[in-house]
Amino acid sequence: MALISPKQPRPQRPRTEAGSTPRKIGELYLVVAEGSFCCPQDSKSGKIEDWSTFVQANIDFQEESTSVQKGRHPTWNKKIKFDIWSYHFSIVLQLHRVIKEKSKKIVDCTLPLDVRAISSGQLLNIPLCLDKKKSPIALVKIFLQFVHITHEYSKMENLILENPPVLGAIIDTFKSTKGIPQEELCSALYTLFSYHNRQLELMKYIITHEIERIGDINLMFRADTLGIQLISELINECGSVFIDKVSEQIVKIMAPKFSLELDPDLLKSGDDLATNQKKLIEKADAILDAILHCQKYIHPNIRELCKYIMVSISKRCALDSKLSQEQIKCDSFIAMGAILFLRYICPCLIRSCVPIDRRGTILLAKVVTAIANNVCFGEKEPFMQRMNDYLNSKRSWLELFFTKILNNHSTLDTLSYHQETVPFPIYKQICYQLSYP
Repeated sequence: MALISPKQPRPQRPRTEAGSTPRKIGELYLVVAEGSFCCPQDSKSGKIEDWSTFVQANIDFQEESTSVQKGRHPTWNKKIKFDIWSYHFSIVLQLHRVIKEKSKKIVDCTLPLDVRAISSGQLLNIPLCLDKKKSPIALVKIFLQFVHITHEYSKMENLILENPPVLGAIIDTFKSTKGIPQEELCSALYTLFSYHNRQLELMKYIITHEIERIGDINLMFRADTLGIQLISELINECGSVFIDKVSEQIVKIMAPKFSLELDPDLLKSGDDLATNQKKLIEKADAILDAILHCQKYIHPNIRELCKYIMVSISKRCALDSKLSQEQIKCDSFIAMGAILFLRYICPCLIRSCVPIDRRGTILLAKVVTAIANNVCFGEKEPFMQRMNDYLNSKRSWLELFFTKILNNHSTLDTLSYHQETVPFPIYKQICYQLSYP
């Protein structure tokens, strides 16, 4: 049956108060699936009437209608597409009856919506009532899905991907807020660069930015900034095999539980400081051997970062004629140690072994961290100064470890990110940070 209805004006984009056309943010797909009606009886025959009906949907001056179906349980299965310019909008559903090729609106319903609630799809059963006090005369089943137009963000994407100063400004000025925590923005930026297989490029920029921004080698890669968290994101993603192998060995090493306490104030009755120190050194040696043995499982991307740190620090230090090549190499190892040990290996050591021996694990983590930082214990922890001779004897271990990382090949393949599209929340989080409209 053909539908005869008044001609509707061509849909126009909504206007802002200033009269400018807002930016289209996506498309809403609405499927009007089926309905179920409480049709009245015919006054003469007493039979239930089979209405001929259609549903009209309206959003921001856009109108679309289903075909006309006859019966108490019509199946329209009409897929309608609407352009969306605002994250908050309303759909007006109108049920029309067709009598002798003329349409008459029976009832309507307004649905306020937020696109964030329907981005993954939502099925709704909509009751249509003549007024709030009466039972519904119809139940209409619809399916909603919002698809964000990712190419609308191409300018923002290129702004971040192709303009390092913009990325540097985000990293330097970001402050975590209730609207977008640092972890979420970190994940968003990392996913964006990974989607384009440019995560290593991102890491190298952050490393260069950090080295240029901070003069003291002992402060590099230590603050809990967005940039350092992005580096940690790559290491955590690429380093799972290495860390699993190391954790397996460390748990075995820590299984025989002995007192490793060196603080006289915490020493238990019957314990001897010299004996505890000897056992602490034995376990520290075993852990360092395990880390060195498992370095073959370090991912190529992490090795690439270490090489880049070495080259970048060498370039910066080359401007200072007072620094020897040995000192430049030592500074490079300290910077690499801040990333691999302070933010990766030592936290893994603590997570793996605290349930076995909390205090012993903490002492061992202090020793391994001191070796990675190329420092000795001072007045802050005088009871640990007993380990300074051991730390000095292990300076060559740090050089051996990083030399193997820089020169050896990994048994793993490089990481490649595979995803058909960048999910909308990624753009949303970055937009919030940039105060993008």
